[in-house]
Amino acid sequence: MAEKREQALKICKLLRLVLIILMVLTLLTWLLPYFTYPWANYIKKGVKDSTSLFGYLLMPTNFLQMEKLLDVKYVNLSNIHVLIVMFFAAVFGILMCWKKKSIWVNLFPLIFGIYGLIGYLKSPFMLLGNHPLARILAIIFLVLVIIVCIVNIIFHIVEIKNRDDEYYLPASEF
Repeated sequence: MAEKREQALKICKLLRLVLIILMVLTLLTWLLPYFTYPWANYIKKGVKDSTSLFGYLLMPTNFLQMEKLLDVKYVNLSNIHVLIVMFFAAVFGILMCWKKKSIWVNLFPLIFGIYGLIGYLKSPFMLLGNHPLARILAIIFLVLVIIVCIVNIIFHIVEIKNRDDEYYLPASEF
């Protein structure tokens, strides 16, 4: 039993590192062009013809094309809620995977993966992305995050079931 528990602990540690890498890779896809404007060069010289998700999230007022594409004048939380939830879930998920070792480390990566996947497939803002590379890569990474979380939960359950009987005994009184 102790051998199974030790193997499960080693696999859980490896899976936590994989989760960190996958979440970072997903956030890095936000640096790739996501919105491309074929009409940008016809409007004015020097106007950018594409922007990334981070570009829109951090500097939304600099992209007149996005305002025209989204038919909004200001940043709406309804447009970027998927990005905000995913960003904070990724930050908390990375920190938890880095510092904690319990089954609960999977909570924020699972929120990140599920909410992000639903957002990429259903959010009107995310569906406007017309640059397929960033979108497909992010969806692949999000599916992998969900799969790794589920596998990690299974190995945590194996580890919990194979704990010694003395594991839960209270500390001896002094």
